[in-house]
Amino acid sequence: MQTQDILKSPNRQKFDAVVDSSWNQKENSEVYTFIKRQLKYFNLEQELDIGQILFEGCIRGVSKIESGQDIQDPSDWLKSTCFYIILEHIRITYVYSSFDWELTTGNWEQPSQGHAMSPYN
Repeated sequence: MQTQDILKSPNRQKFDAVVDSSWNQKENSEVYTFIKRQLKYFNLEQELDIGQILFEGCIRGVSKIESGQDIQDPSDWLKSTCFYIILEHIRITYVYSSFDWELTTGNWEQPSQGHAMSPYN
């Protein structure tokens, strides 16, 4: 155990262990495969990188722990947080951009086709 690990709370150490296994064991990691499956489901494999999503989830987890909040199950928390990060991307990229297009063109009837928010992918 390194000196810096001694200074970390047990909650942070558990969280770091989940993150480390997600980075190092990739295909065997529950979190990594969950993110990969969600990107495939939403057809975002070409737009988003698993590492980007995992990194953002790590930042949010560390911020939460450092603010004094507890994460009971780091693996489940990280999976749900990464899922919401993907949904945020969809909302920002597709819903808002579609709304901007409708505002600028005045076309309210024609839905956008072929993206993650389409009813039939």
